[in-house]
Amino acid sequence: KFEGVKYAFRLEQNTKYLLNIIKMKLELLVFRSIQWLFFLRLYCVVSLDVELINSGPNVIGIPIFYKAVLQVPPDAGEGHLYRFIAEDRANPQYSYDSKFSNATTVTWNFTYHRAVTAHTSLLVYQKTSLFFPNKLVATNDTSVVITDHVEVSITPYQGSCHDVKDIEYVSTNCTTELIAHFNDPGGYITNHSTVDYFWMINDQSTYGPNSEPNISIDTSVEGIYNIGLVFSAYVDDGNFRVLNGYKSLPLHAKVPVSDVNVTGEMWLEHGALLDLTVDCKGSPPWRYCWNVIMGSYNKTDNESCDFPTVTTECHFYVSRYLHNISSYTVLVVLDNDVDHKVVAVTVNVYNVDRKPQLSTVIVPVTCSIIAVIFVVFGIGYFIQTRNRLAIEVADFDFNQQDADPQTFHQRLRSEFLEFWKDFTKKFSHKPQAYNQVD
Repeated sequence: KFEGVKYAFRLEQNTKYLLNIIKMKLELLVFRSIQWLFFLRLYCVVSLDVELINSGPNVIGIPIFYKAVLQVPPDAGEGHLYRFIAEDRANPQYSYDSKFSNATTVTWNFTYHRAVTAHTSLLVYQKTSLFFPNKLVATNDTSVVITDHVEVSITPYQGSCHDVKDIEYVSTNCTTELIAHFNDPGGYITNHSTVDYFWMINDQSTYGPNSEPNISIDTSVEGIYNIGLVFSAYVDDGNFRVLNGYKSLPLHAKVPVSDVNVTGEMWLEHGALLDLTVDCKGSPPWRYCWNVIMGSYNKTDNESCDFPTVTTECHFYVSRYLHNISSYTVLVVLDNDVDHKVVAVTVNVYNVDRKPQLSTVIVPVTCSIIAVIFVVFGIGYFIQTRNRLAIEVADFDFNQQDADPQTFHQRLRSEFLEFWKDFTKKFSHKPQAYNQVD
């Protein structure tokens, strides 16, 4: 009995101990869950975007300017602190650290002293709390090329006379102005140097040195003008040096599209085929296309070809069958790199009431009359033959000697002569005395 009470007491103690352990485990699990939820809310969010741009390419000794813009959504809240850390992989290595601030746009610059392609990586951190590490919210990277010469470009300009869309093609109808540009981020070269320009045309004519970045040349003759530009900048920023650059440009002077002529029949009977011929003048090659639009159409001169046909001879045909009786607009688009022409012509399709020809009336009527004559002639011949046979049957002369036998051809000829003789007697105009008695 005593042993039973002792066993029951131990069981009760063990049960309380197990319940306490389960309670502690549950409390710890709830606490860990709250921690993980806070951690997930803090770190497991969609990263932000950061835009990173640079002012390259540039030349040795000229600062490269970087700009980073963090894209923060409106619902991200206010009061966040961000830190921008940039590092490149050049030798020697350059780095930048903005420290924590509420700024979402930062700028910095690196200056390289040798020709290199520098790859720069950017990390953006958001400050959290003392108990958790700072949160990485955005990353990006960029590359910049450092050269030992200045990047130079040439732009041809023909003013209001012609809008130059491709820098390699100009019109022969206009004077061409050549404008030089060089890469100068932040205006460092402009502010710290004296610049000279040397121009060469077809490796013969030389213009310069010029302090102005532009010259005018005559391109009225069709052909290719090889343009060369030598750029020199004498930099004096405490460390005197000369920066050079070179650029060449093959400039094609072409005659614009002119004298566009569309010939052919503009008024078509319904069922006839549209057949137009298009001719023009200018410099080849030409690109063209055409389209037939039902009804009237007001051209805008901005029409273009999605899939143009290229030709070296401005002579082509427009052919199509027009189904409806209506007015149509034929739209022709021509282009030869320096000019763009849109021509619209109107084509009308009309219906004609077709009257039967005279032969379709005369031939059936004539044939009908001839048929009637043959029928009447046949009937008359039948009646006459029957009467004549009736008389011959009753008139036999047995005392007459038999005639010589005749062939089929001879009998047919005799019968025809006899018929013709009787026929002429019957229709003769001479009067006959039917009352005469023998």
